Amino acid sequence: MATTKNNGAANAAQETLESAAAAQKKTIEDAVQAGTEAFAKGYEQFYTSAREQMDKAQKSASRSLRVAAVSAGLSSVSGPFDHVTR
Repeated sequence: MATTKNNGAANAAQETLESAAAAQKKTIEDAVQAGTEAFAKGYEQFYTSAREQMDKAQKSASRSLRVAAVSAGLSSVSGPFDHVTR
């Protein structure tokens, strides 16, 4: 009889440990997933911002080159910023 009680208690303890391990695994998986999603969102925002800044820099450089060309007496190259130099 004592052996049966001990086996029952051991089985209950084993089930409790397995349940706790499963819950911990789920918590870790959820945290990893949330971290991955946050990283992806942050990277997308960074990329979009960097792309916008590059576009602005390219337009500014192109405009500056056109103004410098006109100031130097060189003929203007046809482009989207012709209205700035004329």
